[in-house]
Amino acid sequence: MRRSGTFGDHVRPTGHTYVRGIVQGTFDVEAGEYWTSLGLFGNAPLGDGTTYFYADATAPSIARSLAVGDLDAFRFAWAGALPSLSPLIGAISPTPPMLVNDVDRVDCTSFVHHRLVLIGDAAHAMAPTLGQGANSAFVDGAVLADELRRHDDIDAALAVYDRRRRPAVQKVQRDADRVARLSSTTSGMSRAIRNRVLRTASRPRSTRKRYDASLQHEPADLTRMVGLPGRDTSSAN
Repeated sequence: MRRSGTFGDHVRPTGHTYVRGIVQGTFDVEAGEYWTSLGLFGNAPLGDGTTYFYADATAPSIARSLAVGDLDAFRFAWAGALPSLSPLIGAISPTPPMLVNDVDRVDCTSFVHHRLVLIGDAAHAMAPTLGQGANSAFVDGAVLADELRRHDDIDAALAVYDRRRRPAVQKVQRDADRVARLSSTTSGMSRAIRNRVLRTASRPRSTRKRYDASLQHEPADLTRMVGLPGRDTSSAN
């Protein structure tokens, strides 16, 4: 799609690689994301008797195990870094296969070229560390529909879409990069300093909500944009 127009696009590797997979079963472990000596590891039950996991794949021991398909070494390394998640990690199997992805970042000087419009990863692929990739794509679509509804002139609508979305989502990209760098820190001293700084800088809920709203849109606003019937979501998180 980007090659079909002139979007001023620039694609660059972030230097981060992540592995994702599904494990059969549920486990008596705490769901969430852990920042460890090997990088991040996260897990969440999917509600169908399986558990999703994702992990940093850039630490040398993890990268080697994935390169040669040594699942035992992969499990051994992660169980050593996260003993509390050993039941889950020990159940990781080659079926279904894990996905290993190098992460690229996409930046564009415009999301619009004539009547060609970019949304989602085509416009702004980013590190997955904020969990905002798919969400940003949904917001792109909502804002695009909103502007097309507001304007009789399509070109004017597309220009406003670009002005609204590009600065907002570029901020998300920058923050995702920062979190990727922080979460992949493996040095013991660097991790200790990072953890202390993050605890000190922890923001109150009210400030965090304003920050989230500045990145995307309030739920009530999104409901209005996509024309959903009247449920009031103004107090939603």
